[in-house]
Amino acid sequence: MLGFVMARNFLKQIPVGITLIELMVVIVVASILITLATPGLQNFIRNNRVTAQSNELSSLIAYARSQASASVNGYQLIKTTGSDSWTVEVQNLDCSPACVVKQVTFENTDLTAESGSLPLIFNDRSVLSSGEVTLAVEHEPCSGQRQRAVLNILISGSVRRTFESCSGT
Repeated sequence: MLGFVMARNFLKQIPVGITLIELMVVIVVASILITLATPGLQNFIRNNRVTAQSNELSSLIAYARSQASASVNGYQLIKTTGSDSWTVEVQNLDCSPACVVKQVTFENTDLTAESGSLPLIFNDRSVLSSGEVTLAVEHEPCSGQRQRAVLNILISGSVRRTFESCSGT
């Protein structure tokens, strides 16, 4: 019986909880891990933004191409630039002036024509009138790998997309 009482008293003396030093060590380790993970997370978000916007642009091109075959004068894609964004409009050329059928606004990226020119005009046979065009969608500021999508639009209207790192990095 005496051993039971001593064991019970011993259990009462065990401290419960954590010390301030243990808490500070955990906070320091967590802050170091967050500091190391932040740049990778920012690049991940930028890469996903460029991928999503190049997908959206590809689908707008495919839409304009498919609708052009049912029209008399064709469809065109036009880029307009705002203060901190750019917009792509799909316009039906059968209207006078051209009717905006679809409009998508893109932010935090830039669209440039590397070869050929904008607007992209698809005639009534769904063929790109201006010839082959190469467009680039890149994040602003472009500072890492895979933050640039290059869309090569063939005369047939099909789109080939590749990803590359930013120039100068």
